Amino acid sequence: MRKKKQWILITVLILALTLILSVDRIRLYIKETTIPNYSELTHIGYNEQQIKVINSRTNDELNQILSSPYQPDIVKRLTILHYAALQDKGYAQETMTVILQSDEKVISKLETLPLLQSWQEYLSQPVYRSIIDVGYTESIARVLGSLKEIDITKVLTYGYKPDFETLITSKLTITEDLEAYLAYWKSHPEFPLRKIQEIINTENDRPNYTGIVSSDLTKGNLVLVNKYFSLPSTFIPANLTTITVCGSATLVSEAADALSLMCKAMIAAGLHPRVTSSYRSYATQAILYNQYAAQDGKNKADTYSARAGHSEHQTGLVIDIITPTSTLESFKSTAESRWLLANAQTYGFILRYTESKQSITGYISEPWHWRYVGIRTAADYNAKEMTFDEYYRLYIK
Repeated sequence: MRKKKQWILITVLILALTLILSVDRIRLYIKETTIPNYSELTHIGYNEQQIKVINSRTNDELNQILSSPYQPDIVKRLTILHYAALQDKGYAQETMTVILQSDEKVISKLETLPLLQSWQEYLSQPVYRSIIDVGYTESIARVLGSLKEIDITKVLTYGYKPDFETLITSKLTITEDLEAYLAYWKSHPEFPLRKIQEIINTENDRPNYTGIVSSDLTKGNLVLVNKYFSLPSTFIPANLTTITVCGSATLVSEAADALSLMCKAMIAAGLHPRVTSSYRSYATQAILYNQYAAQDGKNKADTYSARAGHSEHQTGLVIDIITPTSTLESFKSTAESRWLLANAQTYGFILRYTESKQSITGYISEPWHWRYVGIRTAADYNAKEMTFDEYYRLYIK
């Protein structure tokens, strides 16, 4: 009797277990037949709550989810605006939490851009945002961001071109003059970047002898004197010294000493240098220029003679040097000229007005006109292959 009861109990238990298992299978079957994509989505790893949200999406979204690995934050991706786009760009979840609290228009624009490391600045700084929105990269935006806001606004009016980034990153670009480069480039789109830089760096975007400012006399041997920078009529260099090694030359003492050594080296090499002009006063330059202007007219005179106050000769740092048998015009073909081109920098002298830079200096080629700047500066200057006018603004001013 006891065994019979045991078998009955076992049978009941088996029936109960079978029924329970059948209920689970029935429930599973119901879900699989009534909930779209239930089997596929559970196989990927999604729970019923996630499946409910997934099934509310479009067929294209659904097909993409079915073909992708499990995404634990699928609900956020599907229900929170911009979440998926930002995550796909690479933004971390904690980053997106901050971003998604921002203005809707800002977020909408942000999701169209590449991943920004400077997303905080983009969200919080309207000026920075305007730079990025135009098309500039983050590295360029940092450079532009150093400008005054009014200058940034002016720069952005020119829009964006890849060439503009090249301009901004160039070592030959003066950052605070960016608007001037772009303005000139807009009116001369045919010019290459380097020509634009030369023109703006030397202030040649305006007519000669306009917007004149006083030369900075504190620069000593590196003072700039040209058609935009002038010396006062009362200026006379200190420590003027006269030497007679290769003709009479009056220069500031440091330049005079260097010239003496250079002339002796040339003479030792069998050459015959002769200085024809050195320091000239303001009054002397005025007389010379007026004579040339009366003879050839101002326009032509301006190509080979400086107006009073604009002559480097007044600095006491310049010599005109030829030979006893050459003229200014023929000096270029002499051995003395070739020697100077090869060796003058060793003594601190540079050729001031070259043939290739006439449009920048405003003067014809003057192979006889040598300017003292010091040995170190002369070597650095010659290596950079530019006019002293540009060198001054980039490396001295």
